[in-house]
Amino acid sequence: MNSLWLLFLLRVLISATSAFRILIVSPLPSRSHYILCRGLADGLVKSGHDVTFITPFEFKPPTGNGTFKIVVVPNCMAELHAEGDYNYFQSEQMHPFYSVPMINSLGELGVKAAFESEAVKKFLQSNEQFDAVIVESLFTDGLAAFACHFNAQLISLSPVGSVQWVNDVIGNPTPPSYIPSIFLQFSEHMDFWERSQNYLLSLIVSLSHKFLTYPKHDALVRKHFPNCPSVEEMNRNVALILANSHESITPASPRVPNIVDIGGFHISPSSENLPADLQKLLDGAKDGVIFFSLGSHVKPSQMTLEMKHTLIKVLGSLKQTVLWKWDDDNFPDGKPKNVVVRKWFPQQQILAHPNTKLFITHAGLLSLTETIYIGVPVLAMPVIGDQKLNAARAELLGIGKSLLFSDLTEESFGSVLNELLTNSKYSETVKHRSRLYKDRPIHPLDLALYWIEYVIRHKGAPHLRVVGKDLPWYQYYCVDVVAGWTVLILSPIYFLYKMISTSCFRNKTKVKKS
Repeated sequence: MNSLWLLFLLRVLISATSAFRILIVSPLPSRSHYILCRGLADGLVKSGHDVTFITPFEFKPPTGNGTFKIVVVPNCMAELHAEGDYNYFQSEQMHPFYSVPMINSLGELGVKAAFESEAVKKFLQSNEQFDAVIVESLFTDGLAAFACHFNAQLISLSPVGSVQWVNDVIGNPTPPSYIPSIFLQFSEHMDFWERSQNYLLSLIVSLSHKFLTYPKHDALVRKHFPNCPSVEEMNRNVALILANSHESITPASPRVPNIVDIGGFHISPSSENLPADLQKLLDGAKDGVIFFSLGSHVKPSQMTLEMKHTLIKVLGSLKQTVLWKWDDDNFPDGKPKNVVVRKWFPQQQILAHPNTKLFITHAGLLSLTETIYIGVPVLAMPVIGDQKLNAARAELLGIGKSLLFSDLTEESFGSVLNELLTNSKYSETVKHRSRLYKDRPIHPLDLALYWIEYVIRHKGAPHLRVVGKDLPWYQYYCVDVVAGWTVLILSPIYFLYKMISTSCFRNKTKVKKS
């Protein structure tokens, strides 16, 4: 343990004397991705590094020993939402196989928005130099061109953890036999049919990346960064993957040296930072508090009228105080007295309050991470993307229950709430998971900062990279070895068989003639 503290102190001393220039590129208009990249930017600036952040969000610059600059890009989803916000509730029953082309398109929009932004073009014309470029990884492979342009080390931050397309880049194994796809709600214990679906989807993801993502991003790179090689070639130079995951939540899986789990690095909960009115409200909630939030993309106002009435009626019948994040000013008539509706709540601070008894969530990975870290049971109501997998994971871990909106009735909703609020096993289990999550030798943010500085100091740390990522598939799986030795072993047997059969045939012919 002493050696770990010495390692931490060494990192602090090195940071104090060696300030690096780091570019963070996160063009997707996802608030959860922004929260992660913002947390990393804050940590880097406080450690004395100079950070430039390309993002569609504007915010107050962090303070620290380093400098900070923001380059704002347009919201790449604006065109899609020109005729009104997309209703994600309509996608709940969408087949998971359709998620791959959807995310492919989103990633392409993000890369295009970053490349075509006037602010970015002006920024690229400057004479700035960077030691490392950190890009978000969600089918946004073309962003590697920024590292090429600045001749900097390429680091990838995966908001959804160590998933297949991230692993493939650095040669980290993703066996479909026991690692479920992010688009499926399977556990690591899959039966034959589940493994068949998982294998097929992993094949679709690989082929989609090779024949859809890369060609489209190559076209964008050739247009805006003509001196850079292909996207696939640039991605071979990824020095480090920072994965928003941790084995206490996600299934245990293989790790090559240059992938680091930093899940929870953005969390700094403290109920002491609550606004005064909320502090008073939560302190006075003698029967406890239920926090209800569906994140930033899923809008509760877009639920069907029947769904709204069901939720309001059941929540209004509870003795607990309900804090409900609602996206507009048109909450349905008949709001119960125990329900408090606002457009925004400080999620981490509310979850950290001792009177918070339950979190009703869309099961986004950040929300699931925060509720486990703090230790609050969940009712997961997933809608899109990886939320169904996260909801299934929450139920498997025993930290809560899941309920689809398509299965929502007064009876089903009331029953699951009663189970979660009255059965202490969920609270005990999530607190156990919280202890597992926090039991680390070093804070995940410090771990992330250490490895970022490490790959810069050691010029990309090529000694951490596995050779397997550069092998063709037939060499990686030793198909050529098996085929070669099969031919070598079977060839003599075949020729011996042919010789014997030919000799026997000739003897039979002689006997007949005699």
